[in-house]
Amino acid sequence: MSLGLRVALGLGALVAVACGDAPLHGPCERASDCDPPADGCYELAYVRSDGSEATGRTCSHECTADVDCPHGRCLALEGDSTETYLCFAACAEPMDCFEGHACTPSAVGSLCLPVE
Repeated sequence: MSLGLRVALGLGALVAVACGDAPLHGPCERASDCDPPADGCYELAYVRSDGSEATGRTCSHECTADVDCPHGRCLALEGDSTETYLCFAACAEPMDCFEGHACTPSAVGSLCLPVE
């Protein structure tokens, strides 16, 4: 499945053992920053279809289908060698995403993806 994103994805996630203050699909530095239902702070590095590059971290959780992701999509980003499926928030405009994330067009609709 092509997202309109080519991704060099270094996925790193740790299981959160304490409650944090970052919501699902919010920015994070470590797993303990993320509130449930997020299961980790995932680091993403990707190339958008327009050739621009972005990196960042986001609180998310693994999924198997869109039904696992209220208000979002369950996707494995192209280029992820682990083929890990994560929930990504859907968006219609920039204000739909948390600070540090951008509403990024893709082949399956616009998604909030981290940018640094």
